[in-house]
Amino acid sequence: MWSLPCRTLTTLARSFARHARFVAIVPIAVACGESTPAAPTSPVPTPVAPVPASSDSGHAVLYQRVARMSSGMTDAYRLSEADSTFVIVFNGSATYDAWAGKYQRTDSLLLFHYKATNIQGELAATGILRGDTLVLSYNTIMHDTDFEDGKYVRQRH
Repeated sequence: MWSLPCRTLTTLARSFARHARFVAIVPIAVACGESTPAAPTSPVPTPVAPVPASSDSGHAVLYQRVARMSSGMTDAYRLSEADSTFVIVFNGSATYDAWAGKYQRTDSLLLFHYKATNIQGELAATGILRGDTLVLSYNTIMHDTDFEDGKYVRQRH
């Protein structure tokens, strides 16, 4: 069916992802069985309803990345304290169901478990809270899909 080997297509998909705002070529890598999260059925991911904006009641908190990623994109994590769910907000407004999930908090340690799946294992990250700063470290599988560790600062509304 494909005229190029799956490895070449996956390399092209990763290269494209580094330079594009959206990863529309992800289904190619998924079809090849590579370590890319399962793509939604539509070519562009369907936005998920965001967690309510942060308020003084403490139901949701937004942590914005301090420095842009090497791709030029920016992201933020919106954490719902009410039900321990989160969603990644890309470039200020885009949210996708696959990049949402649940987190577990023990004191200043947060463990993130994403809805997205991968044939190599669980997509996960570890966060450390220090005051208004969240330092996030992704697991190897997420690093392989171009996620970058980073520092995030709590946004005040």
